Amino acid sequence: MTKETSVKLIQEKIQDLQTALFFPETSQQMQMPNYVVDSAKADEEGNVWFVISRPVQYIEQEDLKFPCKLDFFKKGKPFHLKLQGKACLYSNFYKFNFPFPIADLKERMENRQSIVVKMEIEYADYFEIPPIHESKSSQDSIGILVNWLFKSQYAQRSRRLIHTNTQSERFA
Repeated sequence: MTKETSVKLIQEKIQDLQTALFFPETSQQMQMPNYVVDSAKADEEGNVWFVISRPVQYIEQEDLKFPCKLDFFKKGKPFHLKLQGKACLYSNFYKFNFPFPIADLKERMENRQSIVVKMEIEYADYFEIPPIHESKSSQDSIGILVNWLFKSQYAQRSRRLIHTNTQSERFA
C-alpha cells in the first residue's frame, strides 16, 4: 500500500471514528495520565493532531518526543484503528502551525488549560469486525454461546486488514 493511500485511509477512518484513547508511554521523570480524545485530525504528512487538557506535571520542553498509542473506536462501528508513534507536546500557540482551526484554542493555551499534541505515526493497524451471521445449525449456536460465555467473540472476530509502517515510508 502506498503512503498516500495509507494516509488517506487513516484520515478517513479518524474522521469517521473521532473517539480515541491516548496512551502516553513516558519516563519516570515525566508521567502523564491516559486521555480520552474526542476530536483528532490527520494531516497530509501522516501526523495526527489533537488537543488535551494540560497535565499537572507538564515539563516545559517543546522538543520532547515520547512514544505513545492512539486507539480509535466508536460503538456500533464495525472497525477500529490502532496507531503507534512519537508524540510531541506544544504549549505555546505561536511555536507551531496547527493545521486545523479550533475556535478558542489560542485562549485555552494562553490560560494554561490545554496543550496540543502532534503524533507522528510509525505504525497503523486497521481492524474490521465482520458481522455475526445468524444460522440455524445447533453447532453454530453452541459456538456462539461458548464465545459469549467466555467473552472471546470480539478477539476472534477482529481481522487485521492493514498494517503499515509509515516511519519507513516517511524516510524512504
